[in-house]
Amino acid sequence: MNRSVCVDVFVPDESRQRIIASIRQYRAVCRQMYSACAMAKMASAALQFNDDDFRVVPLAGSEQELLTATFGRNPQRTLTKNDLLPTALSFVWDSARRDVQSRWTAKDPEFTKATRGWLTLNGARCFARFNRIGIGCPAATARPVIANHSVSIKWDHEIGDVQFKLGRLDSNRFYIYKQISEHAAGWKLGTVYINERDGRIVLQISFERPDKCANVSDSRQLCVSFSDDPEKFMLLSGPDGAASSDTISATEAIAWIDELKRIRDKFELRRAAAGNPRRPWGSSTQWRGIQNRLSNNTERRMNGVSCRNHLWTRRIACRAESWRCGIIAVKNVPEALFNRPWNWSQFRAFLEYKITEIGGRIVVE
Repeated sequence: MNRSVCVDVFVPDESRQRIIASIRQYRAVCRQMYSACAMAKMASAALQFNDDDFRVVPLAGSEQELLTATFGRNPQRTLTKNDLLPTALSFVWDSARRDVQSRWTAKDPEFTKATRGWLTLNGARCFARFNRIGIGCPAATARPVIANHSVSIKWDHEIGDVQFKLGRLDSNRFYIYKQISEHAAGWKLGTVYINERDGRIVLQISFERPDKCANVSDSRQLCVSFSDDPEKFMLLSGPDGAASSDTISATEAIAWIDELKRIRDKFELRRAAAGNPRRPWGSSTQWRGIQNRLSNNTERRMNGVSCRNHLWTRRIACRAESWRCGIIAVKNVPEALFNRPWNWSQFRAFLEYKITEIGGRIVVE
């Protein structure tokens, strides 16, 4: 079972700004790599993503010289390691490549059949800004050391080895930290991400832990069905009749989506009034500013849908555990949330892994 935990850390004052600058430089490099992908696709080239690199492959012979002169024969790896991040260790390039690849090929939550890269080329989505990502330090290559309530990592030759002191941990996080640091059976350290949020340095630690099996029975089933009543949108029915029943309301989610839609419609009217940056009329500066706000609106919606899917599926999993139900039957899943787009495939994925944690299984009817 793969999980992650986020903790606040502290470093000496003389190293703090250099670490934050390194994280922000890493994000800027990812933006530049993403822009290079868009430029290559606009030149009718193909992108080949490999295990340790991705290349620009022209589809026409006349474009070979132009793309080679612009990007070189090994564009991203050489440019990143030699020019953009010359002092970074090699695994930093691998982390940036994975971040760029995942965002370029990711499916859009609103247009599920399109990728983020394709929508960017067509002007429907702004360029990925990578404002929330951190530097990935895998356990196999970065070899972070977790001991004595601290985490030591080296990712840059100039910064050197940095010892992050952990702040105050709650009981759950302290238990996770103790199991990882003591190499408990079934626990395995994954990747440590060095991140920065609002001026705070945080570490997001991914790890593998043993599966948790609750006292559930395959002979007991919890049924999840959907209704047309927003107040009782999701009906949870257990095997014990009224003693094992619950409802989940969608009223808050509907109001939240409508508010985001109202804001988005307002900005789309402003963008239309600002003109077109590809034409000689209009204001390109205003158009880009409004487009950034529309991209923020899309990101807020994507994060909000994910958060609510987590809350709903966690509630279902907790009910299944308390009612000792080993089978979760999900019936008549709607295509939308009362005519509003919703990421139901993510809902099913979240529910499946949460049910697997307690030793149950899911059946979609």
